[in-house]
Amino acid sequence: MTNLNILELDENMDELENEKNNKNIVINNYKENIGNIFQYIIEMIKGKNKLRKLQLKINIYCIKRFVDIINNTCLLIKILNEIYVILNKDNIENWNNKGNGYKVIFLWLLFLYITSFFTFYFRKIFIMNIVPNNYDNLFSLYKVFQTIKNIDSNNISVLEFFEKFQKTYFIINKFFEDIPQFFLCLLFFILNGKDCFLIFTMICPFLFFSFGLLNHGLGLGGLVRSSLWASFHSIDDIFIKYDAAPPNMFFFLYSSIVFLGGSIMTIVVKNIVTSLWMPYIYLQFSVLLLMSGISLLLFLYFYYFEEESFYLNPYYCL
Repeated sequence: MTNLNILELDENMDELENEKNNKNIVINNYKENIGNIFQYIIEMIKGKNKLRKLQLKINIYCIKRFVDIINNTCLLIKILNEIYVILNKDNIENWNNKGNGYKVIFLWLLFLYITSFFTFYFRKIFIMNIVPNNYDNLFSLYKVFQTIKNIDSNNISVLEFFEKFQKTYFIINKFFEDIPQFFLCLLFFILNGKDCFLIFTMICPFLFFSFGLLNHGLGLGGLVRSSLWASFHSIDDIFIKYDAAPPNMFFFLYSSIVFLGGSIMTIVVKNIVTSLWMPYIYLQFSVLLLMSGISLLLFLYFYYFEEESFYLNPYYCL
């Protein structure tokens, strides 16, 4: 019996020692990972080499996405809170003056909020994408940072194309989200008066937009002004000129859906605003519906009559 007790005691001691060793291994691995992350960040900031410079640039794009989500969510919550406060004041005159305005702003911001998620998750469908399938996490909201970190100098071409891809997404997102959101925030600012959070909300997109212009070059406006929009092949040349990945034909289909959604939202808002705004509402509805129809016709034209040849362009070979 004594021998058995001694054996059991030895086994227990071994188990405790193994657990202690495992904990030490986990702690050491954690410290090593933290150290590697800090070293990685420092190397990116210092611009140690071409890979690190590229990783820093793409990480900034991805961080912007997080900032936008947090910013937009807080803005929606703030407007909901303003509506709740006005409702609890039982002030009918104040509700008529501001409450309906807040509801209109909230509905449009909610529409832009939902649209931004669809634009983010479907962007690899309507923007030319030649990133290999084993790097699909680059298109993830959360896993993208680790994937960027894991790419070595042998596969830097993947990051180079992904940067071009992100530039196009940057341009599209300006028109579908940032510019309309700025005017909605401006309207909310007029209704709400001085508001530090709102000023921050309006400044953030402007700062990112300015950074993008400096990063992409002041000639970015040529994408809009250029007379080369006559055919799908020349669109490819325009985006090559500005070092960005061109959208494909499905971008027009997506645009048609977004504009159609906007026109429906205009009809929803019609029941909230006063008769003074009706001419503007009908004009907005007509313009959005017209843009939706034009985008759909462009998609049908490119789908049935135009061939996509830019996939063969050596500029986009990895």
